[in-house]
Amino acid sequence: MPPLHSDAVGRLLEWTSPSIDDVLSRMEARAEQEGFPTVGPEVGQTLALCTRLGNTQSVFELGSGFGYSAYWIARALPDDGSIVLTERNADRLDDARSYFEQGGLEDRAVFEHGEALDIVAQYDGPFDFIVLDHDTVD
Repeated sequence: MPPLHSDAVGRLLEWTSPSIDDVLSRMEARAEQEGFPTVGPEVGQTLALCTRLGNTQSVFELGSGFGYSAYWIARALPDDGSIVLTERNADRLDDARSYFEQGGLEDRAVFEHGEALDIVAQYDGPFDFIVLDHDTVD
């Protein structure tokens, strides 16, 4: 697979984005072990950069898995920012909650179990950033 970006962009992401912490390292190891798809650190850093550059306060993620993408975003949110994680697999959502607690980010997250499209209809919004991070086949 070709690189996602040039070396210069990679250096920019490293300079402007949070580094991988212990929680993200554990999440990446789990994804590797289980063969669970994640966006990976380069896209995670890009999500964090977009969050910061957009002065993002509120985020809605459709399909959160165990919270990898959302964790990157939450780390870049201001202290009063929030992200809504949606996941139809209750065990994965519980794991996401645990990872957020381990990283001290639980105050920035709302964890919603169920179908993302049903859940988003319950919110008035507006959201500054919407992330579609799930299997769109079903």
